[in-house]
Amino acid sequence: MEMNLLAGYEVVRSGAMVTLDPSKVNETMLLALLAHGIAAKVGDSAASASAFAGESHFGKPKKECNQADWKAWQTSTQGAKAIAEIAQGAMESVIAALESGNWSQAGTGGPRMARLPDDVQIAIKAAKVDLVILFKRVTGQSKLAEFAAHEKMAQFFTEGDKGAVGWNDATCVAWIEKQKATGGRDYLAEAQRGLAVDISALDL
Repeated sequence: MEMNLLAGYEVVRSGAMVTLDPSKVNETMLLALLAHGIAAKVGDSAASASAFAGESHFGKPKKECNQADWKAWQTSTQGAKAIAEIAQGAMESVIAALESGNWSQAGTGGPRMARLPDDVQIAIKAAKVDLVILFKRVTGQSKLAEFAAHEKMAQFFTEGDKGAVGWNDATCVAWIEKQKATGGRDYLAEAQRGLAVDISALDL
């Protein structure tokens, strides 16, 4: 595969900027940079796996949990497995998006929805964590495409032009509303509480 590289790649961090000229870097190093970039892009999607898994387990935001209980669960066999499952699903979703020609997961399935409010986006992410865990338990599978093949789960997914499977956010929103209506977890209220936190008051 031939690649047309730019004359220079700018990197901006902490107010400073440098430029890398790829013509001055040998092929072996360029391939190493490519591998590093792939690992960073795919791996970044799993950065929140621990938080999502913990909040799903305890049913409330991390800041509202007893931190000793949180840490004990994270390091337990059950916790480690739940975190790994979420990380696996997140990274597979990014790979599916990239392979279908989309930089972000949002473009992997069907028509794009209008940008959703922040609270709804957060609620959907939390709901997807629980859905992935549920779907894995039911099917024994781990990939979105395998979930989509299940009759009752198919409605939660869409298929792009190149066969990439992505989430159907509209169905996720409907499921979130159903959970609240039936006395289950109120994902939207949790998201709104999280957004209402005064960051300046946190001990970060």
